[in-house]
Amino acid sequence: MRRVHFHRKSYRLNEPFVISRGPRTHAEVIECHIESNGHIGTGECTPTNRYNETPDTVLHQLHAWAPAIESGLSRHDLDANYPPGAARHAVDSALWDLEAKIANTTIWELAGLPTPTPLTIPMTLSVATPTEMALKASETPLNQLKLKCAGDGHDLARIAAVREQCPTKKIMVDANESWDPNDVPTWLDHCAQQSVFMVEQPIPASANQAQLCKHASVLLCADESCHTMADLDACRPYDVINIKLDKSGGLTHALRLLNTAKASGFKVMVGCMLGSELAIRNAFYLAQMADIIDLDAPLLLSDHYPSIRFEITDAGAFSLNYTQN
Repeated sequence: MRRVHFHRKSYRLNEPFVISRGPRTHAEVIECHIESNGHIGTGECTPTNRYNETPDTVLHQLHAWAPAIESGLSRHDLDANYPPGAARHAVDSALWDLEAKIANTTIWELAGLPTPTPLTIPMTLSVATPTEMALKASETPLNQLKLKCAGDGHDLARIAAVREQCPTKKIMVDANESWDPNDVPTWLDHCAQQSVFMVEQPIPASANQAQLCKHASVLLCADESCHTMADLDACRPYDVINIKLDKSGGLTHALRLLNTAKASGFKVMVGCMLGSELAIRNAFYLAQMADIIDLDAPLLLSDHYPSIRFEITDAGAFSLNYTQN
């Protein structure tokens, strides 16, 4: 018989994190601990208001699922019979960890993934004035930048200011659904002029994604429009899908989503919500197979998960080195 425990945890951010939907000062997460045969599997998820999740609603889901988890619920049954989202991610992550510990192996070996190596990641720049974002861009040692935009009339100035300050850095733009669908062709032209290599979720997921037009030199990435396998067909106007475990409901589903997306001609980005090192553990393993990686959330935190290290390697690489004590 297993025992399961859930609890809330709050991580302070280094500074307010601002996107088109507003600011955040803390990452509010839920931890899941599943104990069996002297081993404890741990997982973490980040409830997201955009998807009608709060810590309270996710905890309610998890407590409702507790009897099934304690009775031996498998990852595959979890994926097949429980809804995707943050709650499923927490349980799925803990089950992977538990299985690996019981089998005396690693999660990546259990999943058939490559041995992890350092990964190059971007630094995310919150929505701010063009001058502030340009200054922040110049201060980061990372050679890739992800600019948050807001659809407030200042985005073009933001992109231009950052590009002027950082003429050689690789830049992607994330509009978080804030741009008018009718303006996207013009925006993509502007982004091409500033050597932006990718624009993420320019228009609302509720809009007709078929309105999007592909651009010769700027990739289009679906984030809010792509959660699970069921969303792939509707993402045809995009070049890239952003897989986040809090959307897919964990690594179990994300593995299928990544393989199917690649076989269907999509490039794959592996991203994350605001969470700790624990939240991105399995995403880091999955990202070994990705084309683009966006896993900088722990860099934005003042507090850190105690037993997992997230660090930038030597200045020549500026990449992610992820190890567990």
